[in-house]
Amino acid sequence: MTLLIDSAIPRAHPPADCIAGQNVVIHAHELTIDPGVRLDDGVQLVGDRIHLGRNVHVGAGADLRAAHLSIGDNSEIAAGVKVLCADSFSTGPAARICAGVDIVARSFDAGRLLYVGPHSTVGGGGTLESTATVRIADRVTIGPHNILNANCLIDIGSDVGSGQYVSIWTHGYHFAHSVLDGYSTAFEGVRIGDKVWLGYHCSIMPGADIGDSCIVAAGAVVAKSFPPRRLLAGVPAREKAAFEQPPLTDDQAMHEVRRALAAWQRELTWKGLITESSDDSWSVHLPGGTRVVELWQDAAPATAGDRPAEGRIVVALDGEPRTSADGPPVFVLRRGLLLGPTDALVEDLRDHLRRRTMPCGDTRTFTSITPLAFHRLQQAITPRTSGEQA
Repeated sequence: MTLLIDSAIPRAHPPADCIAGQNVVIHAHELTIDPGVRLDDGVQLVGDRIHLGRNVHVGAGADLRAAHLSIGDNSEIAAGVKVLCADSFSTGPAARICAGVDIVARSFDAGRLLYVGPHSTVGGGGTLESTATVRIADRVTIGPHNILNANCLIDIGSDVGSGQYVSIWTHGYHFAHSVLDGYSTAFEGVRIGDKVWLGYHCSIMPGADIGDSCIVAAGAVVAKSFPPRRLLAGVPAREKAAFEQPPLTDDQAMHEVRRALAAWQRELTWKGLITESSDDSWSVHLPGGTRVVELWQDAAPATAGDRPAEGRIVVALDGEPRTSADGPPVFVLRRGLLLGPTDALVEDLRDHLRRRTMPCGDTRTFTSITPLAFHRLQQAITPRTSGEQA
């Protein structure tokens, strides 16, 4: 019997407003590239339907292939990343997929603010099978050197993070131990709930179901299901403790935010900026003028219409901001919001708060100001312009 496969996907060309390097190759039946997209040298895109959102950047030599290929706004795909997904590969806005990542599955679909660390792999044995699917919700961090062995479904909830060298397995067998000789095989999916932390070098085995807000200790091997809010440790992992973390009072929470902003002031000084503080405000002196970061418990009075917007950045614990297009940038920490205009200083604060476990905004990847000591070393050797003497 002859197996007939229609593989004729026609050549397509990026629109004139797309910044495309040399030797960019695209094959697609339907191609949608939004404004601000940059495709570096040697990029290859293949799919029946391809959609690249606004300001997507795909690095040199990346090879992305899926029947439905969709990358959300403000996403970054590093040089050399490889994707091969039979049905779909999709990310929401602000995905960052780092160098050395290789993804092979039937489908890989992720939400907003996905991060896949360097040299992580989605694949392994059996990932060309019909069951090889990965579903990832919003704000998920997959650490460096992770393995997602998606022979069966891997379902990951929102706000999940992992350390380095974490592995998730959905199948296991060895052909020398045959089922005909009484041995068993493992072919089962894995579910990881919301707000789970997977510690360094832990392993999640086929059939595991980890409840919401669990913490898996470094080196643990999770081989069964656990209810929410458990600390799991050991080989095999066992429940070490159940926990209910009571929320902080407003006064306690404000104390933690003050500590974070004081640490940010120290980091800005290290980055070469002049700062000063007074009560619940922090001034940052920039070449174009002074910016003042104000800490408020409630965002509503901080953003009332009679208050000036110029030069202000508002950090509020909670509340309903009264924002407008010409209003100040507003962080609402308990709600994870960043509203209003942004710039390098706002994004540096956003990255700092994220590192202090207070992330805000999930439509852009994280960036920060380079410390002056590092910047001068990076800029010491630059390409010579024509006519410049050695």
